[in-house]
Amino acid sequence: IAAASHLIAAVFFAAFGIAFDLGLFYFAGLVVAVVLMFQQHRIVRRATPEKIDFAFFNLNGWIAVLLFLATALSLWLEPILKNQL
Repeated sequence: IAAASHLIAAVFFAAFGIAFDLGLFYFAGLVVAVVLMFQQHRIVRRATPEKIDFAFFNLNGWIAVLLFLATALSLWLEPILKNQL
């Protein structure tokens, strides 16, 4: 169920990026976020309580921060870079 949820989330994140015409920074961040999502499953496969906490609390937090920063860079920095070219 968790892998399917992560796959659905990745599809919706990509659809969000396309719908709002977000650029390279967003999609690069999304690729890293998807890698982190599936890294969670590798960590949990060899599960101990500490690894489960790390996988779901720490990595989810990093994914959220990563997607926020990727979105912010895409919205604020890419228009500036486009105007300079």
